Amino acid sequence: MIALAASARALRVFQVVWVIGFLVGTTTHTADLIVGGVNAYSDFPLGVRLFWVSLAFLDPATAALIIF
Repeated sequence: MIALAASARALRVFQVVWVIGFLVGTTTHTADLIVGGVNAYSDFPLGVRLFWVSLAFLDPATAALIIF
């Protein structure tokens, strides 16, 4: 039983670290979009720009999926 409790605790810590990481990513990408608009990543090819802009929406969705 003790090993199971420690395993569950380790899993919860792992989830919290991942959620914090995705929320930091959300903050970073949102700040980039606020400061630079959709042209924040204008030095990169279109596919890369679309990917980085989409992370402003995908990061919080991923964090929510991890939580729930």
